[in-house]
Amino acid sequence: MTELDLIIGFVPQITVFLVLSGLMIGFMRGRPRYDVVSLLALVAIVLAGLIAPGEAFLSFGHPAVIIVASMFIISQGLVLSGVIDIVGRKFIAISDRPLVQLFLLIVVVAFVSAFVNNIGALALFLPITIHVARDNNISPSKFLIPLAFASHLGGFLTLIGTPRNVIVSSFRADQPGLENFGMFDFALVGLPLAAIGIGFLALVGWRLLPNRRKGSSDKYDLFEVRNYTTEIKAVDGGELVGSYIKDLPEKTGLTFSIHSLARSGWNIGRVSGFEVLREGDVLVISAEPEVLTELTESSNFELMQTKAKEAGVTPNDEQGDIEAVVTPHSPLVGKSWEDIPLRLRYGVNLLAVARDGARLTMSLENTVFRPSDILLLQGRKESIHDSISALGCYPLADRGLSFGRSRHIVVSLIIFAVAIGLSTASIVPVHIAFISAALAMILANILSIKQAYEGINWSVLVLLGSMLSLSEAFETSGSAGMIGDILVGASDYMSPLMMLGIVLVATVLVSDFVNSTTAAVLMAPIGIIVATGIGVSIDPFLMAVAIGSAAAFLTPFGHESNTLVLGPGGYKFIDYVKVGLPMDIIVIVSSLVLVPLVWPF
Repeated sequence: MTELDLIIGFVPQITVFLVLSGLMIGFMRGRPRYDVVSLLALVAIVLAGLIAPGEAFLSFGHPAVIIVASMFIISQGLVLSGVIDIVGRKFIAISDRPLVQLFLLIVVVAFVSAFVNNIGALALFLPITIHVARDNNISPSKFLIPLAFASHLGGFLTLIGTPRNVIVSSFRADQPGLENFGMFDFALVGLPLAAIGIGFLALVGWRLLPNRRKGSSDKYDLFEVRNYTTEIKAVDGGELVGSYIKDLPEKTGLTFSIHSLARSGWNIGRVSGFEVLREGDVLVISAEPEVLTELTESSNFELMQTKAKEAGVTPNDEQGDIEAVVTPHSPLVGKSWEDIPLRLRYGVNLLAVARDGARLTMSLENTVFRPSDILLLQGRKESIHDSISALGCYPLADRGLSFGRSRHIVVSLIIFAVAIGLSTASIVPVHIAFISAALAMILANILSIKQAYEGINWSVLVLLGSMLSLSEAFETSGSAGMIGDILVGASDYMSPLMMLGIVLVATVLVSDFVNSTTAAVLMAPIGIIVATGIGVSIDPFLMAVAIGSAAAFLTPFGHESNTLVLGPGGYKFIDYVKVGLPMDIIVIVSSLVLVPLVWPF
């Protein structure tokens, strides 16, 4: 064989590794969004001839995709029926001691995340946690990372606890003579792992986090919205008209920063402190929420807002303000308020924006939103919660959620229990059981078809389908086999436990720095090849991949739950490392003890 033939033989592997490198760079940059990056990777491998065009999208009908889509709908039904809200609030009411409440919050979020979409479980308890912290004069920055990490721990407990478990299970079912993991097979290792993780977070983890308060006793100082950026307009006849811009904070007796000035429809941008304020001038300022209130209650300024319309609104409708966080999957991400058509703003007005660690100088309608931005929104009290849900945001104040009628609570629990029972007993395949449960919730009017579709996180499904196709190319091109063979070659010098540790650590690192779904899809076939190559059971290696892909504790972008608390907690990258690194070490060490005991080589 000539050198040219040898090089040609490696072209498929080289191509796959180039695509994977681009995929990882895209994930780490965060632009474009991860579902777009995964689709680009899928198109690339099709154009490279690694997958036939007619087979490119077959993975979108994979049972794993169906299960995950069904769970999004079932989660939406359980939330709308009031089951989760009642369980959470009753559980937290057991004690009024803040540290006990934190422990209970961590436990309940971990438990709920075992059966419900983990980011949905986290979002549901985010407002409760913030208010528990406020009521006890504790910064939410102490509580929110432990809460986010608790949502990961739920993924250790059940097959449906996270999409990564479903992926790993599907790889097992593809092996001759084997079938999917059972519903609670993961709990054999996951339950003690979750207990260890909960103990660390409740006893030690929160102590490692900063207590970012500014010395004031005001409740807003306990919530890490340091400054909102908004626009105020100098009203006609205001006594401050004619004053120098630099003198406005002193004359009002309030603390705020002035970033730019717009006059007569023209944006002047950065403005000299000796510019004289005129009637109708619009200032872009940053201030704490209570400062904004005092400024706009004076006779000198009025709060500008981007107007939105809602059908059926009358002057007698009661208006309310609410703080909401932009989630990683919000349609607002990467867009400005001006980019959102008026009819799609769902009847809410944008009053202000807060972003930790950044100074916003653009006008409100031109500010491009990012995940974890906090918005101050105004709308009709009757519909504002539905509106912010449609915008892909989560509220950071009391949500006024309906507990739902008792019939809906009972019926939703029965439907969910039947689906779990049928799939656990292997009477019905898991994907059939859960799509049936989703349909049953719709037919029982627990949620509407519109709410079901809104409850599905389509970007996750696109990512999952694309990555499953990429995984197929990863295997058929021989790339997975190449990496597996390298590891198998080292087995002469290493025990199976050491090989398991390498697979586990590699999965954790990919999960932390790239994407947890990607970690599961890429590392599962490698784990199978390594186990087969050294002549041991594949089960401990698949369990290691499942655990490692759920252990994205180290970075704010490794998992959606981590990103969700970034803004509300006012966190920095190092805050995740302080708690996440010990968590990763605890999970890795504990797993290397527990996995071989439960799933022998």
